[in-house]
Amino acid sequence: MLGKHTLDAGFGQFFNILAWVCRKLGVYFDKVDYRYTSQICPNCGAHTGKKDLSEREHKCSECNYSINRDVAAAKVICHRGVTAAECRSWRKLTV
Repeated sequence: MLGKHTLDAGFGQFFNILAWVCRKLGVYFDKVDYRYTSQICPNCGAHTGKKDLSEREHKCSECNYSINRDVAAAKVICHRGVTAAECRSWRKLTV
C-alpha cells in the first residue's frame, strides 16, 4: 500500500510544480477529466461504449473512424483541454 501512496504523492507533486511553472511563465494550465476518453470517438463525438483492454483499435460505428485506441483517447483529452481553454478565455472577455 505504501507504494501506491508514494506514486499518488509523486503525481500530485508533479502537477503542483507544473502548475507553478506555468503560472510563473504565463502559460495556461488546467487539469482535464480523463474519464471515459476511450469510449468517445474523437472524430464525431459519439459514445462507442466500453471496450476490453485487449481491444486496441477504436472503431466508431457512427462515422466509421478507425484509429489506435490510445491515440483516440489522447485526441479526446486534447479536445477537452482546448475546449476548456477556449471557454475560460471567453469568460474572461465577457466579465
